[in-house]
Amino acid sequence: MADIRFDELVLLECEFKMWPSPQAQEGPEEPETPGTEVADEREERFDSEYPTENFIRWKSTASREGDRFLLFLSARLEAPRLPFRMTFDIAARYTTTEESLSAERARPTLIWLAYPFLRELVYNITGRSPLEPYALPPLTRLPEPEDFEPPET
Repeated sequence: MADIRFDELVLLECEFKMWPSPQAQEGPEEPETPGTEVADEREERFDSEYPTENFIRWKSTASREGDRFLLFLSARLEAPRLPFRMTFDIAARYTTTEESLSAERARPTLIWLAYPFLRELVYNITGRSPLEPYALPPLTRLPEPEDFEPPET
């Protein structure tokens, strides 16, 4: 069994956006005709309880130099059922005593070791918004990351 020690994690970039209010998107509110209801898109998409599915998608690369691993991870947390969108990039360093372990083979374990810090990051940032904090679900097995297309800048 490989011995991998987590050394540090650095947040390189982060973007958090909440849904804009329907009034801001549509402009001034028009008088309502009696007997009609104005549909709030946000209420239809988000019912004040977060879904339990894991909506985070990421790309990651790992490299090795000597006894150190370096993980770069770009993540996106976005779904129609969430009232926000969040993207972030992190870098994490690890130390190992296993000489024959390649960076690519260690990558799922490196993500696994960084995941509690990603959960804390998401919880802290969403908790500073007007919404309730969002907690990523815990990982119950080593991840097999799914790729996503990075946001266009």
